[in-house]
Amino acid sequence: MTNIYIDQGMIEDCHNDQNIILTLRTRIHDAIRETEKYRDAGAMAYNDSLLFEVIDKLDDILAEVIQPVETLIDEGERHHEAKYNAA
Repeated sequence: MTNIYIDQGMIEDCHNDQNIILTLRTRIHDAIRETEKYRDAGAMAYNDSLLFEVIDKLDDILAEVIQPVETLIDEGERHHEAKYNAA
């Protein structure tokens, strides 16, 4: 699998995208914490499984969508930093 952050990107691309990833990760974590508060308070008189499902799906987004991109960005940053430091 190729890494566009290495093949076509530059360090600034990595940094910019990393900032977006961190913002998304933070907001998703905030949503999880808020949903946990509702769940722990016994919210949703009916369909209480909704809150569990929302938390699970948000966790899935972090693991299956956000993390793979974050890994590519991290690899790209290391590549560009090594290249810069070698010069």
